Amino acid sequence: MFVRTLPCIIGLVTYALTTYSGPLSSDSNDYRVAHDSSTALRHPGQVESLILTGGAIDNLPSWIGLLTNLKVLDLSVTNIRTLPAQIRTLNKLEDVRLSAMKRLDLIQALKMLAKVPSIRRLTLANNRLDSLPRIIGNLRGLRFLNLAWNNLSSLPKEMSELHDLQYLDITHNKIQPGGLESPQLVALRVLLLGENGQLDAAKMLISILHFQSLEQLDLHGNHIRGVPEDIVKLQKLRVLDLYSNDIDQLPPSFKQMQNLSYVSLFGNRLAADKIDSLRRTLTNCTIIWFAPGER
Repeated sequence: MFVRTLPCIIGLVTYALTTYSGPLSSDSNDYRVAHDSSTALRHPGQVESLILTGGAIDNLPSWIGLLTNLKVLDLSVTNIRTLPAQIRTLNKLEDVRLSAMKRLDLIQALKMLAKVPSIRRLTLANNRLDSLPRIIGNLRGLRFLNLAWNNLSSLPKEMSELHDLQYLDITHNKIQPGGLESPQLVALRVLLLGENGQLDAAKMLISILHFQSLEQLDLHGNHIRGVPEDIVKLQKLRVLDLYSNDIDQLPPSFKQMQNLSYVSLFGNRLAADKIDSLRRTLTNCTIIWFAPGER
């Protein structure tokens, strides 16, 4: 049972670490993290994180421009519709979180954020997006982009302008096999593509083979029946998550992927002898698998 729940545990821990917004210090006079306007305006030059999540907030006031050292801005689960022009003055802003914002005018927000070249991380999860505005390509400093829990079927070709993008999460969307062909993400190292319906693995792989810097690929929960031979072309791949699919065999080329350090295969239909053979070949790789009926 533990092995089956391990990815969920890892996912929760990862989410907690990447979204943690707690105090940076136990000092009651530390104003680096603010959760309301009164705290933020008390010592605006000291505020590094402004966390307004879950509040009954309809707009972001212009005083945001006073937070000259702001690095993290989290407006998730608020009723904010637009971002003020003053946000352009925040030249230290690195991390912006705009998840579950049902009233957000995303095009307007991206236009404002595109004028802040220091932004490296952007989270747009759970916004019911059917498409991603092409202006996303103007945020050229992005290294981390979270688009999980939306309704995206493809990504715009303008994302090719994100030359520094290293991490892309499109888990729990509706990405189609050709939906990743347009953007040429040359620096992409981590691609999370789990829970996107019934994927044709062969067609999907064609879409991502041009991501030659890819080191981690997550394809869990996609009803994949088989792994195509061409997966060996992802020569830098180190971590591969294929758990909870319908795979009953692996291609011979899989044994040539000597750079793999971790592969998750449980929840598939692979026979024990095939797993044993794979483990004898990929001796430096941790392979997670359990026999049918094992808990």
